Amino acid sequence: ARAKLTSWRWPRERLLPRWSISVWYPCGKRAMNSCAPTVRAASSIWTPRIHARMGTVLGGAVTLAALGEPTFLADPQIQRTIALSVVALVVWSLVGVGFGSVLTNQVAAIVVLLVFTQFVEPLLRILLAQFDATEMISKFLPGAAGEAIAGSSLYVSSGLAELLAPWQGVLVLLAYAVVFTAIGRLTTFRRDIG
Repeated sequence: ARAKLTSWRWPRERLLPRWSISVWYPCGKRAMNSCAPTVRAASSIWTPRIHARMGTVLGGAVTLAALGEPTFLADPQIQRTIALSVVALVVWSLVGVGFGSVLTNQVAAIVVLLVFTQFVEPLLRILLAQFDATEMISKFLPGAAGEAIAGSSLYVSSGLAELLAPWQGVLVLLAYAVVFTAIGRLTTFRRDIG
């Protein structure tokens, strides 16, 4: 898909000869629908979330300190949890951008992701955890991988499931992001070019 410009003219006069241009982007050779908006969208998604998470932590610490309670911010386990939560937000943002490239309607993408992560996946995790043969599958669902990165889960504390190691959770969510991005790239190119 090459962007060609043949016989481009200024209004009323021909000042430039025929010439062609080809634009290369990190996501492939395209004049339109480049990867740059996707990268900008990803950074605009995770930056406010990281700031919001840090604001929540600092706001909670200030409130606890004002009440005379310990903040536990010096505790290495708390620092690790905060750092891994930020990592989880960044990786989830990549998954969201990849899914957004598959389902280009923004409202539909948000609704589908919310319905899946808030209703479908929890039911699947409870159902899959009931059987020994399917218990391992529940660890590889996106929400379970995100909880594995942060290191905590309601399902673990209730005894319904176990989590992957944090690095495995990162790899699983990155795999989801890569798969969604690859499907989005193929379908978007086919839809835009075809």
